[in-house]
Amino acid sequence: MSNESLRSIGLSASKISYLKNIAEFVETKGLNCDEMQQLENEVVLKILAGIKGIGPWTAQNFLMMALGREDVFSPDDLILQNVISELYGLKKENKKDFKKKIL
Repeated sequence: MSNESLRSIGLSASKISYLKNIAEFVETKGLNCDEMQQLENEVVLKILAGIKGIGPWTAQNFLMMALGREDVFSPDDLILQNVISELYGLKKENKKDFKKKIL
């Protein structure tokens, strides 16, 4: 699709760039879920991290949703952070310390 077509459905320039990076990765290197299913979580995360626009949250959600990994926790998920903060009374001022406490 053209950038103009993608912009017309509300995607930002950066989102368009990231989507095209993913498409190029799939086209040139492949992204076979059956093959990835055989890999350890950390290997899949490392592969996905090599695609510009895919960060830890996206990669963790790929593991959970596309590969059905039930042993994955996404400490970068804002909703989970808010719930954990409320349930356990954890302060979120220092993101690094907060993330350590979550884990």
